[in-house]
Amino acid sequence: MACNPNDRQFSERHDQLERELDQMIEEEWRILGPTLYEDGGAESFPWPLRHFDTAASNTINVGGGNIDSNSLIHGDGNVSGVTFNNTNTVSGNVDINSSISVEEVEFRVHNSFEDLNEGFNCDDTRSSEGHDKYSNLGGFKSFQEALKFFFVVSHLSRENSNLLLAILRKFLRLDLPKDYRTIMKTPASVRNQIVTISAGSLWYQGVETVLKNYFKEVEPEVSHFSLQVSVDGLPLFKSSANQFWPVLIKVVELPNAPVMPVAIFCGKKKPDSVEEFLRPFVDEMNSLIESGMNLGEKLITFSISAFIADSPARSFIKAVMGCNALHGCTKCTVVGTKVEGRVIFESVDALVRTDAGFRLREDPQHHKDPRSPLENIRNINMISHFPVSDRLHLLELGCTRKILKGLLEHIFENFYRWSPQQKRSINAYVISVKLPSELHRAYRSLYNLAFWKGTEYRTFLHYISLIIYKDFMYEAAYKHYLLYFSAITIFSSLAHKKYWPIGKRFLNKFVLDFHVHYGRSNLVSNVHNLIHIYDEVLVNGPLDSFSSYPFENHLQFLKKCIKSGTKCLEQAAGRLYEYGAVHTLETSVPKTYPWIKVDGSTVHVTDSFLLSPNVKDQWFLTKNYGIVKFLSAYKNEVHSIVLVGMQYSSMKELFNIEMMDDTGILEMSSAALGMFKVDSSTLSVRVEVPIRLVKCKLVMVPLPSRSLSLFPLNRDPSDACAYIPLLHTFQP
Repeated sequence: MACNPNDRQFSERHDQLERELDQMIEEEWRILGPTLYEDGGAESFPWPLRHFDTAASNTINVGGGNIDSNSLIHGDGNVSGVTFNNTNTVSGNVDINSSISVEEVEFRVHNSFEDLNEGFNCDDTRSSEGHDKYSNLGGFKSFQEALKFFFVVSHLSRENSNLLLAILRKFLRLDLPKDYRTIMKTPASVRNQIVTISAGSLWYQGVETVLKNYFKEVEPEVSHFSLQVSVDGLPLFKSSANQFWPVLIKVVELPNAPVMPVAIFCGKKKPDSVEEFLRPFVDEMNSLIESGMNLGEKLITFSISAFIADSPARSFIKAVMGCNALHGCTKCTVVGTKVEGRVIFESVDALVRTDAGFRLREDPQHHKDPRSPLENIRNINMISHFPVSDRLHLLELGCTRKILKGLLEHIFENFYRWSPQQKRSINAYVISVKLPSELHRAYRSLYNLAFWKGTEYRTFLHYISLIIYKDFMYEAAYKHYLLYFSAITIFSSLAHKKYWPIGKRFLNKFVLDFHVHYGRSNLVSNVHNLIHIYDEVLVNGPLDSFSSYPFENHLQFLKKCIKSGTKCLEQAAGRLYEYGAVHTLETSVPKTYPWIKVDGSTVHVTDSFLLSPNVKDQWFLTKNYGIVKFLSAYKNEVHSIVLVGMQYSSMKELFNIEMMDDTGILEMSSAALGMFKVDSSTLSVRVEVPIRLVKCKLVMVPLPSRSLSLFPLNRDPSDACAYIPLLHTFQP
């Protein structure tokens, strides 16, 4: 039976449980005693802020000396007679029978732990980039400011936050408020910024507000901001229709700056009126584009780089037909055809849409009424500023998932059904592949395909799909798939920019022949939009330069801001105000790369490229296309880093493309993309490579010793390995 908090019996039971909890905590403290470490004479540290039982001994043994626990800190709160010697032990007298201020605790804890940690091996506290992952704590000016940051990033509920404050007050005797809202200082006026519009409520924070808050301590290095804008729907609960539609921005010129929320709509469905939803943003952007804004002493000018959204959201904010409509393509005038209940797009050479034609409604069946307010933004191009090549939705959750799921579930009639034994064989192989440390999601079983994230489809596409599909596709289909694989690889890096024109031909050929292998009914909008990638990367750069990945990550942050189903928008607005108060750009010493560990065991080439002598992190490609196994590194006489390793004496191409399209022959070797196959019997020689000659890191993928279609999987050592560049690690 549910308990009523107002019930007397429930209240008494609650009080009893609290008393029992206090007793348990007291007993734990007695057991722990006065030291952090008491193992074989290891370093010791007193708990000077703890009230010990008066019946217990008042003398604490610390590092071979005695401290009177009743005289550790004087009544005025000042540390007296306490020293930290070179052996990391504490000596002296401090009285603990008085409460002390936050500032005093901050000073003492900083100095004591700094000395204690001096002799410790702290490698486990360093991030994968080799820097202290808590180094940002040095920027806090007070203990309360650090607490404020903790409350924001930990997403603690109000009840748990207040519980933490109570523990700090009781056991550390800190002068802290009872309610965390006193620390957060969230103004009540935030709720007054929320207005009611059709179908819900809108909180508009503003572009200028978020930028001024982020740059309130530091002046930006650039004087022009190109903004990427994202609009998407975010369901808040599984049991409710409540949803957010946030407007998020990111500054292209500042890749390390976070995604910033400008506005949030909250309702049971998407906004009824795109005019009411986006008009405040349009008016502010026009003002910023026309007049700019001052950040410190610098005048910042503005422009729109791109609106990044999935197909439904893009159609909504542009006020055009959806992607499943006959006139639904937002890039060209192709007219779809209904096949088996789906709208397919077969043409690859339809006339492209233009901004002038869009505004003149040259294709009236493409548009909806009323017009989108985005048409009123100065210098906006309603075609080129709305890319369809967001790789998360178009590629990872679009074409890549479609092909893999179609083969796994036997949706495509031209391919044979995979047997349960073959599926187990594939699963065993997929799980056995170890990805480099820079890729944080390991491969999961195909049985969990319904739960795969976009990044999992991405790593599957780039590093193992061509190996698996070779055993499960007939030859013509595999050669056709290599067009897709190679083109997406080409468009994913500036290192392959010279191949972008041939990448365009690859995708045109892939789309044109897609129906031959996968069926005409599967030629849907996601497949058709592949032909528009080339034009968009020419404008926006490689695919990762304008993807929705950073925006999707921020959507999850917004979701964590909500603790209950009532007043969702007020909760989000309050948490974002608090987040903005602590998450500002500060002056700091920039990290310098490359750098090397003292023992030469690890080299950090960049903040997202490391080499270490373990099987998943030790392979790299030189600029003269040599595959090297990293062993160690050292600095030469001019303080330049030199890598020591074993270089293979020979290697083979992993695949070769050769076919015809409408304009001539299409051909490419995997070697042009830095992809090779090396037999296990290949000899290697010891080399020393200056770090400036490193081209990229390689992902080593063991090749199956026999076809994966044969079962059971042969677990004998592989006869060969594939080496594929880790795309984001290409060096200039």
